[in-house]
Amino acid sequence: MFVVPYRTMIRRLRETGILTGKKYEKYAFCTERQAEQWRMRLGLSIPTRENKIGLSTLVDQAMSLYEKNLITYERLAYLLAFSKLTPDDMGVKEEASYQPPSDEELDAIMEE
Repeated sequence: MFVVPYRTMIRRLRETGILTGKKYEKYAFCTERQAEQWRMRLGLSIPTRENKIGLSTLVDQAMSLYEKNLITYERLAYLLAFSKLTPDDMGVKEEASYQPPSDEELDAIMEE
């Protein structure tokens, strides 16, 4: 679904000959309130923008790559930032980074 401003659509319908002179005058002078009433009557809604940027399938692709362990948490955070999202917004928590065993722990393992 896409949204075109009411008056722009009316003008375009007039230019293409879909609206005749009388019908154009009837609809061209419709108030914003009347247009809203028609939207409600017909069950149409205008999508509202949030403070997020949609970049096609970037978020889905980044999440898929992370779930397949093909990118790191840091790379995921970087990619999601383009859409003003964080891994936390997507339900991903940062895992503790890998700490290799110390020399003492390795010696204890080897002695067992």
